[in-house]
Amino acid sequence: MAVPSVLPDDIQKRAAPRERTLRAGKLFVGPDLLEINCTVTDISDGGARLRLPPGQYIPDEVWLMEVRSGIVSRAKVAWRGYPLIGLRFVTSDHVDELSGADGRIFKRIWSTCRM
Repeated sequence: MAVPSVLPDDIQKRAAPRERTLRAGKLFVGPDLLEINCTVTDISDGGARLRLPPGQYIPDEVWLMEVRSGIVSRAKVAWRGYPLIGLRFVTSDHVDELSGADGRIFKRIWSTCRM
């Protein structure tokens, strides 16, 4: 008998249920917050799975903006299987709740995404 490649959600060992999706995302990397477009293929309160552009390297720590909701998460890469990567969220806030120079950058970017 073959073992299914994907376990039902009630059997998976996840802290939070995941939602399958195809949403636009933006990764921000490095001290200059270099912007990389990506696709969020599933998301939960604890993390996300992303599809990256071909050949794109992502460092171990990033920021992810989920464009539709305006949620910005500081995250660590949990696994890599290019072009897919898994992120574990460290913090998550709506862009309007962010402050400082980074908050201003994220707010400006998000406002242009919604136009």
